[in-house]
Amino acid sequence: MKLSFVIPSFQDDRIFETIKSIKTIDAPTDSIEIIVQDGGSNEGLLSKIKGLLTANDRLIVEKDFGIFDGINRGLKNASGDLIATLGTDDRVVFLDYYLLLSKFNQGFNFIQFDIEYTDAEWKPLRFWKARKLSIMEYVLGVQHAHFGLICAPEIYEDLGYFNIKNKVNADYEFFYKCIFHNKSLIKQAIISQVFVQMKLGGNSSSNLKAIIYANFNLIKFMIKTNPILIFGMILKPFYKINEVLISRYRIR
Repeated sequence: MKLSFVIPSFQDDRIFETIKSIKTIDAPTDSIEIIVQDGGSNEGLLSKIKGLLTANDRLIVEKDFGIFDGINRGLKNASGDLIATLGTDDRVVFLDYYLLLSKFNQGFNFIQFDIEYTDAEWKPLRFWKARKLSIMEYVLGVQHAHFGLICAPEIYEDLGYFNIKNKVNADYEFFYKCIFHNKSLIKQAIISQVFVQMKLGGNSSSNLKAIIYANFNLIKFMIKTNPILIFGMILKPFYKINEVLISRYRIR
C-alpha cells in the first residue's frame, strides 16, 4: 500500500518541520510519497524544500487559487492508494503504518484519526476526536477534521474534490457531501490516535474578523443547501469548549 501526503504550500518555511515529521514514520521503503503543491514560492525556499525530498517525492510549482485549489491539484498528482493532506503549519505526531495497512486490506477507504490544535510551540490547546459520519450528529453541530483524514483517491474523484469557490469552508462542504450525497461509497474506520497536530491561526481562525467571516459564509452555505444545519451552529461552541477541556485534562 502506498500512502501519499499532499501539502499545499506558498512562501511558508514552516513546511520544513511538516516534511521532517512525515519522514519519521516507520514504513517500508517507497511506501510513502510527499507531494508538495507549491503556488509559486521564491527559489530559495523551493531549493530548501527540494533538499528535504527524496526520489519518491514530488515538488510541483504552479499558480493556484488558494489552499483548497492547491489541495485539489495535489490530490490529482498523488499516486497513493490512500492520501492524507497536511497544511504547512501542521506536523505528523504519530502514524502506525502497519495498522493503517491492516485497515486498508480490510477494505476501509476513509480512515479518520484524532488531531490536536496547538499554540505556536506545539502545546496542545484543543483535542478534536474523530467521529463516525452521522446525519444526526452533523445536524447537531459535529464537525470533522479534514487534516485527520486519510482516504482513497476515488472518494475525492466521486465527490468532485473541494469546492474552491467555498474558500474557507470547503472542508465542511466536503464532509456534507460525504454524509448526504454518497455515503454508500465510503467504508469508514476510526483510529483513536492523535495523528496530526495543527497550529491555531489558519485561514478561518487567525483573528476575530476571520472567524466572523468563516461563520458568516458557513451560514450562507447552510441556508442554501440544508437550512436545518443552522441548528447545529447553536451547539457548535459547546463541542469546542468540550474539546478544549478534554485537551487540558486528558492523560497523554
